[in-house]
Amino acid sequence: MFPATGVFAGLGPMGVSMFFLSTVLAQLVYTFGGSKFAGANGSMMIEVVPFFHILANDIRAHIGEEHARSVIATTLAAYTLSSILTGLTFALLGALKLGALIGFFPRHILVGCIGGVGAFLLRTGFAVSMRIDEDVDWGTFERMFMDKSNLVLWAVPLALAVLLRIITARWSHQLVMPIYFLIIPIVFYIVVAALGTDLARLRATGWIFDMGSRESEAWYKFYSYWDFRAIRYGVLLDTLPTQFALLFFNILHPPLNVPALSVSLDEDVNTDKELVAHGYSNLLSALFGTVPNYLVYVNTLL
Repeated sequence: MFPATGVFAGLGPMGVSMFFLSTVLAQLVYTFGGSKFAGANGSMMIEVVPFFHILANDIRAHIGEEHARSVIATTLAAYTLSSILTGLTFALLGALKLGALIGFFPRHILVGCIGGVGAFLLRTGFAVSMRIDEDVDWGTFERMFMDKSNLVLWAVPLALAVLLRIITARWSHQLVMPIYFLIIPIVFYIVVAALGTDLARLRATGWIFDMGSRESEAWYKFYSYWDFRAIRYGVLLDTLPTQFALLFFNILHPPLNVPALSVSLDEDVNTDKELVAHGYSNLLSALFGTVPNYLVYVNTLL
């Protein structure tokens, strides 16, 4: 959710808390009548994380590392503003019965957006696996391929991803993917126990995430960073161009996912009513100070 360097270093647990809070709020809205899909599955809109990183880095550049509290407070306000804008837009599109309007957007725009997010997630995946900065230079490639410990850290997940593709090409049952991901940690800890490896050493070498001093941090800890006096409202307004780019990307998903899900599940639903539900779930997220969410096509289909 946050960049991993500078003033944002160590805020990983806070991002996880915001992710789950947004997911739970979305699920509550869809479960209690917001969505007509019987198994509607909501989640934080993970695809917009690149936009969050842009917002956070821009705010940090404007305010400066020396004003850490203002940087974090303004960043949280920017994330919440994205939920407000997304919620209002979805609610308005649904209320005016304009859900079908998104279907006229050129397909290559959506494909380009998704491709850009894919490239970001690929880069971030390597950075997280090897615990290095996301900035790519020649030194990055040296650490990837010349350092054996780093090579193993990203080669193993890559091999698991390739194996998953091979398995799903052979078996297409809905439970294949969940079972596969449940097996991985079980096998991992069986191997760890068999080798008698110390968990502290695994954390130090990057095999297990090191939560540091925040390991037992309460999920609501991020509220302590909210300080309306520390928010730089001028800087917050300067983020609007990025906010509108994020909003444009947000509104592409539900009007395309809902009809596709309706066809896949053979259920007749009203796209405009689903958009209104998205409006409620995102405004509720904003009320709780967290990030946008939506109805997930793949999870609901499973």
